[in-house]
Amino acid sequence: MTINFVLDTNVVLDWLVFDNAFMNALRDGVRDRRVVVLTYSRLSTSYSGAWLFGIESDAGRQTAILADYRRHSETAVMPRNSELTT
Repeated sequence: MTINFVLDTNVVLDWLVFDNAFMNALRDGVRDRRVVVLTYSRLSTSYSGAWLFGIESDAGRQTAILADYRRHSETAVMPRNSELTT
């Protein structure tokens, strides 16, 4: 059985930036494809902007974190005229 999650930004940071051990269940679930992390295009784009500013100063590490997020998430199709698509 697969579970879909939409993660709060702070959870994404704990998972991918800070690599906290309490995120192991999520990390294992994503790796084993039991958990699907859903995103949407506007959120994914906003993460590439100022999301990591002040948290991770190394540009190479920022690029790697964003690549991990995109690799481990699936873009959900939002309903037309949704506030999440504008």
